[in-house]
Amino acid sequence: MITFSEALATVEDGAKPSLLLGNGFSRSWRNDIFNYANLLEAADFKDREPELHALFQRCNTYDFEAVMRTLVSARTVLEAYGNNDALIAVIERDQQLLKDALITAISTTHPDKAARSDKHAVYVRAPVLISV
Repeated sequence: MITFSEALATVEDGAKPSLLLGNGFSRSWRNDIFNYANLLEAADFKDREPELHALFQRCNTYDFEAVMRTLVSARTVLEAYGNNDALIAVIERDQQLLKDALITAISTTHPDKAARSDKHAVYVRAPVLISV
């Protein structure tokens, strides 16, 4: 693993560096936005809304990753048993819808500027945290 400074040194001159932080950082910063319950509420599953919401309920979770693992497992079982191409296609579509809905929900709920946060100081201190 390289340090943040080493990673910055690899950025080409004139390029704008980006940093992707995980959900733990996001939740520490704004748990009111970045918890799975809020993301699920913001998610748009298109025409599969009832089925995918029912799957979250059946799995007793708001966790998108847990539901994705369930879909992957279901697909694996159907592939092993064979002759389920139509249902496998539905599961594959639901997997893509789940991914797209999560990405869109995060993008939609994500503050576009530090000024939108009531925890502005945490946002400003982030560069100090990642420079360690």
